[in-house]
Amino acid sequence: EIDIADNWTDPSDFSYAGNYVRFYNTVSGGAFQSAHFSPDGKTLLILTSGNSVIYQFDLRIPWDIDSMIFANKLFSIQLIQNVAEGLYVSPDGVRLFTTGANDDQIEYFKMSTPWDITTLAHISSTNHGALPSGAVNQTSIWFTPDGSRMFLSDLANIRWWNLATSWDISTATYVSAKSYSQYTGEIGGLGNVTEIAFSNRGDKLYFLETDADTVLSVELSTPWDPSTGTNAVATVKHASQSSVSYGFALSRDSDKIFLLSNADNNTIFEYEIGGVEDTIIAAPAFAGFTDSQPTGTKAGIFFKPDGSRVWYNIGTTTYQADLTTPWDIQTIQTPSYSVAQISGYSNNVTGIFFSSDGYKFYTVTNSSSAGFISEVPLAEPWDLSTAIIANRVIKGIAPATYTFGLHIDQTGTKLFVSGNWSQVDRVHSYTMEPWDLSTLVYVGYGVVVSNAFSIGFNAAGTELYTYSYSTSNSSIRKYTLSTPWDTRVLTLTATYTNTYIYQQYIQSAYFKSDLSEVYFGRSSAYGAIVKNIFYENPYTIQWPDSVNWANGTAPEAPKLNHSSVIDFYTTDGGTTYSGIERVSSAYNPNNF
Repeated sequence: EIDIADNWTDPSDFSYAGNYVRFYNTVSGGAFQSAHFSPDGKTLLILTSGNSVIYQFDLRIPWDIDSMIFANKLFSIQLIQNVAEGLYVSPDGVRLFTTGANDDQIEYFKMSTPWDITTLAHISSTNHGALPSGAVNQTSIWFTPDGSRMFLSDLANIRWWNLATSWDISTATYVSAKSYSQYTGEIGGLGNVTEIAFSNRGDKLYFLETDADTVLSVELSTPWDPSTGTNAVATVKHASQSSVSYGFALSRDSDKIFLLSNADNNTIFEYEIGGVEDTIIAAPAFAGFTDSQPTGTKAGIFFKPDGSRVWYNIGTTTYQADLTTPWDIQTIQTPSYSVAQISGYSNNVTGIFFSSDGYKFYTVTNSSSAGFISEVPLAEPWDLSTAIIANRVIKGIAPATYTFGLHIDQTGTKLFVSGNWSQVDRVHSYTMEPWDLSTLVYVGYGVVVSNAFSIGFNAAGTELYTYSYSTSNSSIRKYTLSTPWDTRVLTLTATYTNTYIYQQYIQSAYFKSDLSEVYFGRSSAYGAIVKNIFYENPYTIQWPDSVNWANGTAPEAPKLNHSSVIDFYTTDGGTTYSGIERVSSAYNPNNF
């Protein structure tokens, strides 16, 4: 049984994200002790104390514990290590290490199938005391991503060794140690540390001090060298959520901390780093259009998350078309597939949406007397030609009528439509089990400016955006929600009026998830698809020819008031360089 809640707040540097997942019956005989994520955030392995079992969980949405489910996979290591306390997994998901103070052992395992705990096999054991310079009571373990350095921690100190052969502890050479009490900061007398972790680049050390109910972080002037840190910052103060915690896990970019609560029925609490949310701050600038698609009012438009495919509706027919260049609408090809009345109704389809994994397609149908939403499962993700019509779910969404806009949050638990007879001046909200329309429950509505044919939200659910149909000067409006995802408490905070060409007769709008771009579908005979960007002054960067990009494509300029971090390195004294953006999936800190 999983219990999800969204009602906590916390004022620490990392703020409590309002999310927790509690596992009552999944884990028996042990309490959450240590955890490790796969680099893509889709797999979480958790070690339990008491019975030394490793459980595997899947996340349908990376790094989002609301989407976390037990994978029905576990592996007991109790016969090898009776009381395991620390867990580490290599980035490739092959090597797994545990450590424990009870037997003073490091246990080394391998998974024949990466990130599949059922394929785990024990390889070797190493006694703490057998390591160069010796050690005892080591409760936490970590490695550099390339396996060339190993870190062990007891309650009071962190120690580290260099490994001549990566991941081979038998080749260890002792380097140094650091007492946690040597780190200065607002919390003194540090000496009951149960878990450690490093940022992806090794420039920050995190550790959990159980006496203070706090996760602290230390900036390291030399990456992977704890001796170069001085000040310990109280990053997460978790006493309000959990009184007893011994472990935590970091997201790849260190923007989330997941706390394992030992005292709350095996609960995971999620904390997010504070910062500016994605937001629209200026009217969009025209960036091109295409009229290559079938002529007619484009009611409802949606893009695949990577920008390689687009869907739109004309009347009761839904079209599917590919883009040869992602997000470049001038490269949209002739529709590869179209389907009439996929919603199950003869009324026009006015809004469309996909589940985050692409396996479910949603439509909202326009009717003056009632509103209806349809959920259609797909055999293949992002492909309407594989729709399983026999399993279609249709749900009435009263009191919403004359409905147009449709939006579902990334967890699939919060659904929104705009409507209300001819005014279209309400945004109605609903809840449901993840991506299960049959469980839809009405919550309430907020009043917005009329003709809100399209709606969108920022990722945090703190801002609602509407696009109002008009014969001229169509406007995007921003509403702030005092309670995330609750349209009953919205306030109009900004209006962005468009005065450029192709701004009138906009029937539908698709807001890109990071709010950097918006795409319009025009009405009547115009039928064009229009691209707009939210830069005040669009610009491009001219990179030198001497730079080779790791993923083959130079990064675009960041949107207004945002920044990108790009690393460059050279192996020929500066004649040529390799460059890569840190958010790229190809980023590897071991290159630098």
